[in-house]
Amino acid sequence: SPVIITVGNKKALQQPIYVKDIACSIVNVLAHDGTIGRCYNIAGAHALTFIEIIDIIARKLNKNIYKINLPVGPIVRILRFIESLNIIPKIKAEQIERLNEDKVFDYSAASADFGYNPTSFDEGIVVELKELGLLSIQY
Repeated sequence: SPVIITVGNKKALQQPIYVKDIACSIVNVLAHDGTIGRCYNIAGAHALTFIEIIDIIARKLNKNIYKINLPVGPIVRILRFIESLNIIPKIKAEQIERLNEDKVFDYSAASADFGYNPTSFDEGIVVELKELGLLSIQY
C-alpha cells in the first residue's frame, strides 16, 4: 500500500533483530562454556524508530510511502472497547501501547562472551526482501 498508518509516538525506539542472528546466538551460547547459566540480551545492531523502519523498507523497494500518524490515546480506547465486547481485533490495544515504548537493549555482554555481532536492519531487510522475491538478486 502506498499509505501506512502509524499510531502514536514517532520517537519510540526498537532494535529489530535478524532471525539468523538469533539462531547463531543460540549455537554460539551452546558452544562456549563461559555462557552456562548466564542470560544475555541480543538485539538488532541499531535502535530505530518505527518510521525509520518504514522508510528503510520503502527505500529498498524504491517506493514512495505516505505515512498518516494517528494519536495513540483514542486508538487504544477504541481497541479496548472492541476487546471488551469479546471481539478480537487484528491489532490489540496492548500492541499499540508496546509499539510506543522504547525497546533498546545493551548486547555488549553477548558480544564479549560469545562474539555476538548483529546484522544491521538495513542489511537484514535486503536479504529478507530478496528471499521474498521483492528485490532482484544482484551478482
